[in-house]
Amino acid sequence: TKRHLDFFEEGEEVEFFNINEEMFSKTKYYLEHDRERGRIAVNGRERCLRSGYDMKTQLAKLFLLIKQS
Repeated sequence: TKRHLDFFEEGEEVEFFNINEEMFSKTKYYLEHDRERGRIAVNGRERCLRSGYDMKTQLAKLFLLIKQS
């Protein structure tokens, strides 16, 4: 989605696809390129934690909102 494109940098922190053929192509590529796949996975996880996208952070925000209401 457009929102996901705003949250992550494609090719560095995540990979996106528009059609099944593109998904299959990227899957095949990354299955053959372990180091690159690992780099993107680590970068994506770090981005989630740094930006507060992880579930622990999101739930803490939600509980705070509930507590305040």
